[in-house]
Amino acid sequence: MRRAALISILCLAAPLCASAQFAPSMGSKAACNINDSVSVKSYGAKGDGITDDTAAILAAIQAAQAQWECAFVYFPPVAAQRGYLIATPFVLPWAFKWTEFFLDAPLILFQPLIMNDYYVIHGNSASQPSQFASNLQTLIYTGGFQGAGGAAIQIHGKYTISFENLRIEWTPAGVDGILIDQSSAFISFSNVTMENDSFNLTGIMIHILGGFEYSFDQIVLSQHQNATAHTLQFEVDPMTCSSMGIAAVRNSVFVGKAVGIVFNIACGNGGPFDFENILYEDGSESFLNLEESFNTNVDGVTLKNIQMSDATANISLIHTKGLLTDDVEVHGSWGFFTPINSGDPINDLEVWSPLDVDMGQSSLYVFHGPDGIDSTMPIISHQSNSAPARAANGTHRPRFNYPIQLMKQRLAFRTRN
Repeated sequence: MRRAALISILCLAAPLCASAQFAPSMGSKAACNINDSVSVKSYGAKGDGITDDTAAILAAIQAAQAQWECAFVYFPPVAAQRGYLIATPFVLPWAFKWTEFFLDAPLILFQPLIMNDYYVIHGNSASQPSQFASNLQTLIYTGGFQGAGGAAIQIHGKYTISFENLRIEWTPAGVDGILIDQSSAFISFSNVTMENDSFNLTGIMIHILGGFEYSFDQIVLSQHQNATAHTLQFEVDPMTCSSMGIAAVRNSVFVGKAVGIVFNIACGNGGPFDFENILYEDGSESFLNLEESFNTNVDGVTLKNIQMSDATANISLIHTKGLLTDDVEVHGSWGFFTPINSGDPINDLEVWSPLDVDMGQSSLYVFHGPDGIDSTMPIISHQSNSAPARAANGTHRPRFNYPIQLMKQRLAFRTRN
């Protein structure tokens, strides 16, 4: 694998890499005291879902940023079916320190929430900031969104932002849930669920244009069964046309008909991309769609333990449109009658599977199967650090660190009809 070289190229193309190892000397986030929080209600927020709380929230943020090394902004509980309303376009103020939202009540977005550097939006609903756990989610409701810009939450050329323990629901027709563009970087999602219903069949849930270092862990993206938009779409930013990549999706669930992940590399280059322990439910197109244009390429893709469940018959794991997809590894991923690749061939494809699988359109591959190694290209002897564990009989058995049964439990909400 040529990942170190790829990362070096991306860093050369992105000015953020030159800035002190991606993190300012702003003090350790771990040293922050969660009890030093500022309540938005202390600055006039009502949380009734009717009053515009934007100005009160801004005042609480500024007060927190002025007092401590780390700024904690607390959103206390409110009455049932109520929340803190943002009815004015809200650009979060920048400060040279970590700023964390602790949502103990829903956030209601009628206008866009525009992020800035070094923000964490953390939800839980555990009544006290010091008691926040990691297994709960707080609602960000976008069903009444009326704002411009095409997305409820927007990140424009920013970096070091985290979304944790959130449930984002019901963006209206044609509106994207989260838009990330202008070469943003170091954006992470952990324990985040996003769901759309029949009112929004064309909005992309997470739409990323350019940038690098994106991390998704324990996310659930669920589209309506008639949706035509993708749940997660990456594109090169047309404003910069530079390389993009270093993205990882792990321990996650994708549900709906048009739920495939798309990488549209219209210019520049893309990669590396990693996908691990993912349930792909009810899909009508390939799990991973790589679309490349003339003189562009995707290089360095790893898929490990991708389960395609109840998908349309005979769709492939990967679909490629473009002749420059290189260096792809597949470990223990399968679906009934699922070929590995459709569309244009992949150069340098290596597959580990306990079952015989169809290589699809790929002509240059190495297949480590139940009967040994089948190869149409020279084999370089090396020990892969990511290869699945071997069973006693020598065949490869995939390791499901995040069990499919647990993933299915997280589908209990399902998509509304």
